[in-house]
Amino acid sequence: METRTATPQKDKITITKRNDYTVLINFQRSDYKGKYKTLIEISKDFNPETLKPYRWNKEYSYRLLMDENDTLARWQSKNQAENYTSEKAIKKGIATINRQLRDLKIELAEARLNPLFLKMKIIADEKIKDYYTDFNFHDCLIIHRQKPVNFIWMVRNTGSFLLTKNNSFQNELINGNSFEHDFYYINNGNIKKITQAEANEINKGWKE
Repeated sequence: METRTATPQKDKITITKRNDYTVLINFQRSDYKGKYKTLIEISKDFNPETLKPYRWNKEYSYRLLMDENDTLARWQSKNQAENYTSEKAIKKGIATINRQLRDLKIELAEARLNPLFLKMKIIADEKIKDYYTDFNFHDCLIIHRQKPVNFIWMVRNTGSFLLTKNNSFQNELINGNSFEHDFYYINNGNIKKITQAEANEINKGWKE
């Protein structure tokens, strides 16, 4: 009579990218027969200029989620996160984030060579005194990834906003503390300085 050895079941670990520095671990334990799963979010705080961890916070953050859309801050320690999932799952999540940050560094180097970004950089360098990463990181990635043909760009001493017609907070951003901003309209690579009223008219046209 032939004897068969049962193949040991493996824990199911699925890792999903949430953004450049956050992943979601979907963990299902092999010894549990139901549909129960554990969701742990891992994120990494880093300097957007250097893409390196801040000196005061080199750790990762762990959050327990009830479902994929859970926004409550159920923060956990690394040991707690491993107990909910496994040491292997947490290691895989951290490795994924580190790989994403390496890819992001390469992508940003390319994005900062974009001709439109370089034209805008002349204005940003003259105007922005603090929070330069608004432009050099966030605006830069929007231009590179979304490739908007036309948009409103708001620049102030303390940062910038880039508004496309898909932005859901256009009215609030254009009219909130707008006296601090210079407004620009970028259309097919051409940069034109405009007034707040003109920015509102462009925004109104987007919504019609």
